[in-house]
Amino acid sequence: MKTQFLRTGDFRYSIEAQPVPSLAGHCHFQISSQWLGAQNPRQDHVQLGITVDTEGLEVLIAALQQACDLLRGTASLSRRTPAEKA
Repeated sequence: MKTQFLRTGDFRYSIEAQPVPSLAGHCHFQISSQWLGAQNPRQDHVQLGITVDTEGLEVLIAALQQACDLLRGTASLSRRTPAEKA
């Protein structure tokens, strides 16, 4: 499922996650962008593609949660990295 997570002016950023059938327990994430002012505004441009297992996914989730907490001013004082917390 493709989900738009950022919209700034003429730019759109989306993330899509798909299971990887040939790698049990793995998921492929793709972050893509669109520029509405481009010649072909519907064309996606891949910014990042990564395949992770459950542990890698947990680390990504922890890093994103840590960033949200920092922005909200609710970050803990822990100096452990998301990888150490997962």
